Amino acid sequence: MTQEILLAVDGPPPLRDTGLQFYNPHHPQYHLVVRLREAAAQALAAQPDWDPHEAGWIALALTVVQPSPELATAEVAGALDGVADALQATPADADVPGCSLYQDPRQIRVVRYAVQQGDALAYSVRVRVVGAPS
Repeated sequence: MTQEILLAVDGPPPLRDTGLQFYNPHHPQYHLVVRLREAAAQALAAQPDWDPHEAGWIALALTVVQPSPELATAEVAGALDGVADALQATPADADVPGCSLYQDPRQIRVVRYAVQQGDALAYSVRVRVVGAPS
């Protein structure tokens, strides 16, 4: 199994909030969730041996590239939560395009967040297997 997968996405990451269900097409972040999950589907097509059902413990690294490097703590937390939730397996009643990279955000054992200054807003997500549950 591939031990690491990298996604690169134009635009902002989805920010998690406490409103509508994240997978609801009426959620204001839904289009960003779909964009991220479609990037995951493209990455999985290039790495078909990545199995979201066997990912085990994982590390998630989120790097945001933006013109201004300042982000409030709530925005950082919202971005990490949004990316982690968007890449998990969807509920059975949700029909969301794209793919998941793991079953549940509780598999995440290591988190890294970085901001880089750049001309256009974009982000990358690196998901890496760091071990198996005992």
